[in-house]
Amino acid sequence: FGLGFAAKPGHAWFHFLAVGNAVLRMEDGTTYALSAGNAVFISHGAAHQLLSHAEVPVQDIDRLDGASLGDTVSAVDAGTDASPTPTTLLFSGCMEFELGSIHGLGRLMPGLMLIDAGGQRYPGLVPILATMEREVSAARVGFAGILA
Repeated sequence: FGLGFAAKPGHAWFHFLAVGNAVLRMEDGTTYALSAGNAVFISHGAAHQLLSHAEVPVQDIDRLDGASLGDTVSAVDAGTDASPTPTTLLFSGCMEFELGSIHGLGRLMPGLMLIDAGGQRYPGLVPILATMEREVSAARVGFAGILA
């Protein structure tokens, strides 16, 4: 897979790799290897790509067909993996920042944060992300609400 995410000033991108491996490539060409349990927060909405490997062709995420799961949640199947257990499971989100009178804080945020959700530094993050993975994998009624 090769997913491109266009720059969105005033927004932040969030990605969580629940299963598999991926490569994050930033607009300046810098790459980061990601593995299951890694999360990425791109606070200034910078353009970037998520890839199965560095040489794969890239498609803009907004041009892919998505199945609507609710008002603000869609499922996008970007792969050709026909196995019942996916080799990669990725959650992505885009959030608009409404900082109001504290807008100066936005400039102080690092542009990129890479988080090992399974590490000791963010113990509260693991249960939240594990719940997202379980609910989506089970596809029970109401699972899209967990993602919203």
